[in-house]
Amino acid sequence: MGGAIVGLLAVALVLASCGTVTNSVRSPAPTSPPAAAILTATKVVGGEAHTCAILSSKALKCWGANGNGQLGQGDTKARGDQPGEMGAALPPIDLGKGRTVLDVAAGGAHTCAVLDNGAVKCWGLNRTGQLGLGDATQRGSAAGQMGDNLPAVNLGAGMTAVAITAGKQHTCAVLKSGAVKCWGYNARGELGVGPTTT
Repeated sequence: MGGAIVGLLAVALVLASCGTVTNSVRSPAPTSPPAAAILTATKVVGGEAHTCAILSSKALKCWGANGNGQLGQGDTKARGDQPGEMGAALPPIDLGKGRTVLDVAAGGAHTCAVLDNGAVKCWGLNRTGQLGLGDATQRGSAAGQMGDNLPAVNLGAGMTAVAITAGKQHTCAVLKSGAVKCWGYNARGELGVGPTTT
């Protein structure tokens, strides 16, 4: 009889060490989401009143003020100032089919990104040509302006960008060749091209 009690005690200790026992079936231990499902930020930049982050998936998300479409969502609704607007509820910016983001810059009320193919796309306020598209039309504030409909900045034949930065109303890109090209507001020589013209 003593041996039977010792045997039952050993079985009870083994079952107890395996987790909760319910009707002689061990419940599975809680698990964490797979590492691939957890997105982290690889770069965060702040504009005058908006913020953008490149995620580990190379997607781009922006939040904050959006009066000029600087969040790239095809509207002028601010995001991040109400419950339920962040995390998975915040959509990534559509920069074209299959495109991902290598670098991002947030200006006063505009945003620019270097894409995986070296192209530069900008959206938001464009009063002084800071989007680099040869006009003063803002983009990103209405449906149909983003994705493949958003034109890339003309950097020159065969030229691609590797980095981008933005001031309040101007933007500069570092090209693969090492050259720098800037566009937008130039009243104080921000563009580095001599005459102070926009």
